[in-house]
Amino acid sequence: MARDQQETTLKTAVAAMLAVMCLSAHAEDLSYPILSCNVFDGAISFVRAEAAANRRPLVSDLAYYPPRRGITFNGLPVVAVFGFEHNSTLFPRVPGTPPPRMYGVTIEGTQATGNSLVQGSRAQSAPSGIRRRGHEFVDISCISQGGAF
Repeated sequence: MARDQQETTLKTAVAAMLAVMCLSAHAEDLSYPILSCNVFDGAISFVRAEAAANRRPLVSDLAYYPPRRGITFNGLPVVAVFGFEHNSTLFPRVPGTPPPRMYGVTIEGTQATGNSLVQGSRAQSAPSGIRRRGHEFVDISCISQGGAF
């Protein structure tokens, strides 16, 4: 009886360990799509693919959407995904000069961190419109160059 209980406990522990490993395997790193700026054809397709379903954006200078679970950039958790396309209801914004066509991710870090992450790539880094006391955030983005990314 004690042996059966030990086997059951061991099987349960192994199953739990495998479940944790499988969940971590579902993390998706967006480093290549963002740094290369050639995987997505625009902000609409990017935000639809990477934003959490049925979530409203935080609107500041851009529309920031909560990301899907497990999204990372260079191993860092993605705080938000964002973009802008002219004449799209997916990207509400505050009054003012519209930004260029763009899409990207927001991560926690300084501007220096963002600059080092995009060095040598087509992506750009800028301070984020996301604000939380005691934290700095940076936007890593692809910006349209004459109509194409």
